Amino acid sequence: MFPTITLFGIIPLSLYMVFNVLGIVAGSITMLILTIHFAKERYPKLKSKNYKSQRTKYCLSTIIIFSISYLSTSFGANYVGTLKFRGMDMKSIAFVGGLLVFIPLFMFLAYNLPQNGDVLSQLERAMPSMAIMQVFTRIGCLASGCCFGVPFEHGLKFPPTAPGIAKYGLDARLFPTQPMESIIMLICFIVMIIMIKQGKKTLHIFPIIFGIEGFINQVFTGDNRGNLYFTYIDVQQIAYIILLLIGIAFYFYRKKHEVPSNDNKKDSNIKKKNKVNHAY
Repeated sequence: MFPTITLFGIIPLSLYMVFNVLGIVAGSITMLILTIHFAKERYPKLKSKNYKSQRTKYCLSTIIIFSISYLSTSFGANYVGTLKFRGMDMKSIAFVGGLLVFIPLFMFLAYNLPQNGDVLSQLERAMPSMAIMQVFTRIGCLASGCCFGVPFEHGLKFPPTAPGIAKYGLDARLFPTQPMESIIMLICFIVMIIMIKQGKKTLHIFPIIFGIEGFINQVFTGDNRGNLYFTYIDVQQIAYIILLLIGIAFYFYRKKHEVPSNDNKKDSNIKKKNKVNHAY
């Protein structure tokens, strides 16, 4: 809506970049808080004097892995965004494409660097950070007018200089793709935080929700950047499908390798005893 603002009446600022920076800050704070939370669970206060040292090493290693992975994929995504492939503007896969690189890179670093923890548990606390980043990124898209929707009777009205108005005309109202995704990612973030507090696994939540939501949202997006070969699916939707499959794989892997809690073990033992009693 308002691509730039002027700071102190002198310095022009891109609102897209402002909200991107806010997203990075929010994601980094989220990652730090969750890492400290998991470190306290992993290294509770013991009689040993080393627990603080272990917590500190654990937190630092996780933050370093997250920072290296995010910065690498961010620069890579920005570079890919400048490219064109078979007439397609690769900028359309900047975030989700970067995410597809972030996940394996994070897992590789977490596996090879000393961090005293499960690789998937390390990655699990990065997922809410990605969700909250996308909340702010999409607000930036709304402010700059990019990633606009198709014409919609009850849609948003953009200024005459917006890219969507240039494509569809001055009277066009456009489907609210940007705020819709921002709201869904915020809900996703809140759900993951609640589940983490309840001690539940959340690794699969963000890839699955973002994969499904992103694919559907792209159907209503007006700035289509080109289809993939002979298909009606654009390159960004392919990336969302891959992300969805990664989320499903995480879910079934966690399901298969889930360690039952003490309460579950007690319940299963009670059930076994009841079966034996009924048999007699």
